Amino acid sequence: MNRIGMAFALLALGAFAIVAPASEVCGDQLSRVNVTQKGSCLVWPHVEIAWDLATGDVYTDTIISLTNDLYTNGVRVKLFLVNGDDQIPFWIPLGGGPPLEPGANQFQDAVVDLTHDEPLYWSAFTGAKTGSMSGAHHPSSIMTSMTALDPDGRDHPDFMNPNIVRVRGFLVAFAIGPNGEPIRHNHLVGSATFVDYFNNAAFEYKAWSYRALFTSVPAGGPGRLNMNGMDYDANPEFLLMEFFAQGSDAYGPDLTVPPSLSVANGFVTLLPMMQNFTTDRPEQALTTDIKLDVWDENEVPHTNLHRCINCWDSALFDEFATMNNFFTRPYLTTDRGKARFNGRANINCNRAADPYASPPDPGHMSVDAPIIGLSAQIITWLPDRVALTGMSLSGMGERTDGFIVYEPVGNPPEVIQPARVLKAETRTLK
Repeated sequence: MNRIGMAFALLALGAFAIVAPASEVCGDQLSRVNVTQKGSCLVWPHVEIAWDLATGDVYTDTIISLTNDLYTNGVRVKLFLVNGDDQIPFWIPLGGGPPLEPGANQFQDAVVDLTHDEPLYWSAFTGAKTGSMSGAHHPSSIMTSMTALDPDGRDHPDFMNPNIVRVRGFLVAFAIGPNGEPIRHNHLVGSATFVDYFNNAAFEYKAWSYRALFTSVPAGGPGRLNMNGMDYDANPEFLLMEFFAQGSDAYGPDLTVPPSLSVANGFVTLLPMMQNFTTDRPEQALTTDIKLDVWDENEVPHTNLHRCINCWDSALFDEFATMNNFFTRPYLTTDRGKARFNGRANINCNRAADPYASPPDPGHMSVDAPIIGLSAQIITWLPDRVALTGMSLSGMGERTDGFIVYEPVGNPPEVIQPARVLKAETRTLK
């Protein structure tokens, strides 16, 4: 190509770059939540503990990390630790009683004051730090132990021992002012480390971080965080997950003698970002349908996979669906796949009312809901070598209907009395 031809080619390339859509040049992350920025509201979608009821031995724990990255002043942070699994009602005809298993109707809240430049951590199992060297500002408990959400836990399917139980859920944290109102403090960052002491494995993931976009007062008011791209970052419209299918041996053999091939599995955790932490919180959480599209390595789409979830959901790949489970290699047909999630209303996810449940189940319709989440891969080399990897899912597009509502707790009012008027008196000293 001569110089004139090359010049025209470069000019054409430059013209193409100029007319490229802005969304492709800059992306639409400017007002969408992600896991790489600092923010004023953080969400850890997967927090899990497991322990032996008989001995108290801890089998799994989640170490929460929270940091204030502002060097000029500290900040007060409101925390909500929530039981994620569904509540299981106790059916007693025409009777009453507690739920057979508590669920998303159970949460614990707390407040922590972070000093300037302070990194903080604590154990979900104890609510306190676990190491021998503690910072001077927070030497003791930070949060209530997660066992408070369900003291007896739930059966852990990975163990034959019925004494080993677990509690799973999520954690929300956001910066607040002196009266408990949400404030702009885009200097918070967080992460979580899931530790499996039984299998000597662990993985870490970054918390989802929402920036406060308002300048002084959020339009949602003192007890509402609107994730609409104006008060706080919007939620994604879709979530993208890359994975090795359950049953794949793509991770290769180990180096022991005799060598053992790997077997892949994993889990995905999804959290609808419509959260109510007020006294009006429904007994049963919202329901949404997770519509899932999957592609294999041959670019073949596998569609029409659905899963109804309530409040929060975490499922192993091989348990995600009872039919046409494209997270498993026999259905996916290749080792590697990608999945796209979307939370939508679906009549098949509606829950009918049951007045005989205890407590009574009023039932409700499924709704469109924005979702965030993470995925983890479980790699097993038979018979007993295990490795874990995990990461937050990727977001695409924007949704502006997410929110968090709560009841701010500020300082009590002072008693206001009229000032006393002292009368001047003249006294004669005797």
